Amino acid sequence: MLTFLHLSDIHFRRCSGDPYDLDDPLRHQLLIDIDQVVKDLGPPDAIFVSGDIAFSGSADEYESAKVWLSEICTRHGRTFSHVFCVPGNHDVDQTEIKEDSLLSLVHSDLRNAAPEGLDGVITKHMRDKSAPDVIYRPLTQYNKFAALFGCPISPQKPSWKAHFEMEDTSILRVWGLNSCLGSDHNDNEYKTVSLGEHQIPAYIPGVENLAICHHPPDWWQDGDKTKQGFIANTRIALFGHKHSQTMKTENGSLLVTAGAVHPDRREPDWRPRYNWLTVNLENDDAGRRLKVSVHPRLWNDDRRFDADFNLCGGQKEKT
Repeated sequence: MLTFLHLSDIHFRRCSGDPYDLDDPLRHQLLIDIDQVVKDLGPPDAIFVSGDIAFSGSADEYESAKVWLSEICTRHGRTFSHVFCVPGNHDVDQTEIKEDSLLSLVHSDLRNAAPEGLDGVITKHMRDKSAPDVIYRPLTQYNKFAALFGCPISPQKPSWKAHFEMEDTSILRVWGLNSCLGSDHNDNEYKTVSLGEHQIPAYIPGVENLAICHHPPDWWQDGDKTKQGFIANTRIALFGHKHSQTMKTENGSLLVTAGAVHPDRREPDWRPRYNWLTVNLENDDAGRRLKVSVHPRLWNDDRRFDADFNLCGGQKEKT
């Protein structure tokens, strides 16, 4: 059995950890809850962070994130090689965009593209001599952070892959995808970010795909066109961004949109969350099956994390 810890939307700020940081006790309780879950599930084979590690994409925010993730690893005999992350819209340094008129024009070009023509626009800019470096510049601090874990992205490597061997020697391939290529201050508008068909996980016989992406498909500008192929090739997909926990299956694939570790306290239903997942293979009369269980954890009124029994029909997990 493979065990994964799934965190999303942590939103470390420049003031994280100071005497007035209301989320510091919450993060401490999350560490304690991880300790308790590990007693049942064992230490995680990987720690997945599905975006919005920082709040404004600054270096000091990532320093706080590094220290906290290091604490998780140290407590459970893990190293940074067990951590994998993808960027979210808050990991984009907005000051880079506001100060670069060329980048604003490229973003406008991406946002104004029709879904059926978006891949052509992405390709045009990414094959340009200078545009790729400009497009990725707002992710400079994010990429320095992601490099600690061996999963930075670049024009030459727009997504990353990792492999986990399952019990019958088949492979679970993890894909880290970037949905923030054109992300900027206009992201509050709906369907303003894109994935691009070049990031759809590839189908390979004997390999099961798990994809991590910050924005779920209903936020993709090209979602109506891209989602079908994405789901067809992806058995498990982990998202963030919406600060609302959902778990659903579509065409035999599991789609998990995580709640936020640090949702905005002004949100009407402020409730920090995070997840565990277990993945293993089952063989029975129906044949070989991939069994996935989600163990959602929810901040309760006693200021502790506990199983989300309501989401799981009275159980600690949903399979």
